[in-house]
Amino acid sequence: MREKESRGSLTRREFLKGVAGGAASLALLGLGIGGGRTLGQEGMISIGTLDRGTTFDPADCMQILSWKINDDLFDGLTVMDPETREVLPQLATDWTISADKKTYTFKLREGALFQDGTPFDAEALKFSLQRAATIGGSAAFFIKLYIDADRIRVIDPFTIEIPLKAPQADFLQMITIPVYAPVSPASYTMEEFRPASPVGTGPYRLTLWEKGTLIKLERFAEYWDPARVKNDGCYWRIFTTPTPLKILFLNREVDMAWRELSLEDMVEVTQDPNVGTSEGLGQIKYLVINSDFPPFDKKEVRKAIAAAINRVELSQTIYLGLEPPLYSLIPERLADVHQPVFKEMYGDGNIDLAQNLLRDAGFSKDNPLKMDLWYTPAHYGGEEADAALMIKNQLERTEMIQVELKSREWSTYSLMSRKAELGPVYLLGWGAAYATPDWYTTPFLSPTGTLGRRTGAKFQE
Repeated sequence: MREKESRGSLTRREFLKGVAGGAASLALLGLGIGGGRTLGQEGMISIGTLDRGTTFDPADCMQILSWKINDDLFDGLTVMDPETREVLPQLATDWTISADKKTYTFKLREGALFQDGTPFDAEALKFSLQRAATIGGSAAFFIKLYIDADRIRVIDPFTIEIPLKAPQADFLQMITIPVYAPVSPASYTMEEFRPASPVGTGPYRLTLWEKGTLIKLERFAEYWDPARVKNDGCYWRIFTTPTPLKILFLNREVDMAWRELSLEDMVEVTQDPNVGTSEGLGQIKYLVINSDFPPFDKKEVRKAIAAAINRVELSQTIYLGLEPPLYSLIPERLADVHQPVFKEMYGDGNIDLAQNLLRDAGFSKDNPLKMDLWYTPAHYGGEEADAALMIKNQLERTEMIQVELKSREWSTYSLMSRKAELGPVYLLGWGAAYATPDWYTTPFLSPTGTLGRRTGAKFQE
């Protein structure tokens, strides 16, 4: 559904250039004009979210809200049209691809400035890509997996040659994500992160960040494409629970609700004719099983868990049918390549199969598998605790698995997951930056991919 506009010239699409293609599955837009606004000012958009920003350094940005805001602080070489998903020029005005598909030569935009006044050019782009590849940030694998960063070559001030390690069909889509965005070489170093003071070439600047409370973006007056900027900026207001967000949204004190109201509230609020919706590509939610830890090193145990889980029950009961069952790394929205392999292999809630597999692994009703299941209660939506409880109940229907639930708030949870401190089994999500099969497979299946490393050395079995 197309994004809607309200309040005269305040255009959501121009400000939130990635909402329709980012990690949010549904954004709610208040279409009424006026109302009792308590936050912001005329010409500013107010957005409410339950998400948290953790860093605005593109080289270390893997958190959803930080990623989304970086889309407005930084420009990429290319950008995705939010409706057609077509790759369009941004800081790159043209490009050629070598016959072997392994070298991309980009002509760069002249006249663009970083927000500290430094001119953008090929040297700045080379610095940014090599910095992202070597500084050790959480997003580095998106660079190191694809680009031979040491061999990037500046041909002239506005022409750059980027060599790939192997042909990559979705490379022009890949370079739309924040880790590929150029940063100012006058403000950044190769050795240190800059989490709270981003300096890009984007249409907005970060002017306030009260962690856990408020983020403010303001128009960058010297942006290279001023006609594209339709408002003065935005306030992101951070909520801890969905109910206050819902109330302020309905009272017109928040223009947009983004990640997110409860599903029940979404169903209720969207009945209001003054509310519009913008649907993105969504996210997948998945269960991590680290096969480096016994007994999860046994394939029979992992298969038993897959068989016992009833994805249809989760979809219909917890997510009200708004999130479809996931039977493959590649979701069903990519219908031309999606194959429901887990449905074919395991079914849903196949207790007989799960019990047989557990017996083969040495477990029984008298000797059950005892395991912890970790989740984070709000980051992926207010239903996550209920989803974890339902998965626990589904596994325990085998009468051969006993589950203890454990949880942490997202900032702690994400850090623990990166350090492999959560334990062998836990819930995560993966948002879509663009809709290609590689986006859903490479980060998991590649040994250098951050998501693949989480699953242990034997994941590719």
